[in-house]
Amino acid sequence: MRGTFNLNSGMFRPEDRPKSKTAFCRRLPEQEAKALYSASHVEVAAHGRLHQHMECLTDAQQAYEFSADKAALEQLFGKLVYGGAYAYGTYAPQTPSLLTAGGLSHCRTVQSTRDFRLPENFLTWHPTCRHADPELEALTERFLILFPD
Repeated sequence: MRGTFNLNSGMFRPEDRPKSKTAFCRRLPEQEAKALYSASHVEVAAHGRLHQHMECLTDAQQAYEFSADKAALEQLFGKLVYGGAYAYGTYAPQTPSLLTAGGLSHCRTVQSTRDFRLPENFLTWHPTCRHADPELEALTERFLILFPD
């Protein structure tokens, strides 16, 4: 099964820090993430180096959040990073053009469409649904009926 994993390169857990219940410590260490997400069928995508609200940052900070994340993930995984997802699903009006300039071709939000159409703008890609959507099973069944191959 193919999958996309949106990672924050600036938030890997230090290798010597044990798991804990705090948000930061639940994250994977860098080498564990590398082992899990290096497979050819896995797409690694940027998610902002430190998972910040884009609309709260300057243009330069937004560009850095994604360009630094993209570069670090490409270095770690040895493959190009083309896409991303906005932390918290939010962005400023100028954010998509900043991401294009930084080399990303698509970026997802968290606004569910509950349909299967491709987006009008791939840099503000509203997904069909999120992983915890109560309609997930019904949408999956509908998708498999519409697109059996």
